[in-house]
Amino acid sequence: MREYACPKEQFLRDVSEHVLTVLRDDGADRHLRFRKPGTSCYGFDLITWPGHLLITGDCGSFLFQRLEDMFQFFRSGQARDPDGLGINPQNWSEKLLATDCRGARGGAAKKFSEEKFKASIKRWFDEHFEEEIQNDASLDEADWNYEEDAEQRAKNVAERKVRRDAIWAEIESDVLCHSDNEHQAAQAAYDFEHDGFSFQDFIEVDNTDYTFHFIWCTYAVVWGIKRYDEAKAVPQPIPEEVSP
Repeated sequence: MREYACPKEQFLRDVSEHVLTVLRDDGADRHLRFRKPGTSCYGFDLITWPGHLLITGDCGSFLFQRLEDMFQFFRSGQARDPDGLGINPQNWSEKLLATDCRGARGGAAKKFSEEKFKASIKRWFDEHFEEEIQNDASLDEADWNYEEDAEQRAKNVAERKVRRDAIWAEIESDVLCHSDNEHQAAQAAYDFEHDGFSFQDFIEVDNTDYTFHFIWCTYAVVWGIKRYDEAKAVPQPIPEEVSP
């Protein structure tokens, strides 16, 4: 299971004492409020109208558009998780109409990820040399250069490893050292060239990942809908007959 910036367990702790208040419930027009009594900390509202769902609160605001009844759309994630909190950030982010600015921090669904950038650089390097490394490790003489004997092959394998290690050392010093800054990291990868190796077309690699606030809010949407459905399913007490 993929790990996100906001673990499901943390979200569940944040909302463990939240109470649902229904402010409007008229078909696809709804306004649900979730708060811990006495505080607005981690509070959020779910507001729907035909074709739209807005979640807004402490962890930001995200407006989605897809189906006439957006609760139907987001219920699709409930069956994918034992807690009924299955989320699909990739698909759901494609249904975003707007996000809030959240001041200087920004409220985007994705942002540059240092960890993802480092992993992309390593994967690019490994894939470039994958066939060479496999052939160097092969004991099958059919994979050897026809001019090589065992002694010459051992020497060539050692030389290729030294070259790969030298290139990686340069990558660490010239590229990965900038991985904490999105623009410097991209420029460093674009400019890098050492002993015939470069990151040509690396600019097309997506080095962003979903933000903590977006993941938190996707959990909040499915969790809030689940609480709403559970509340609607509870039989309401029959009012006592009033004497005339």
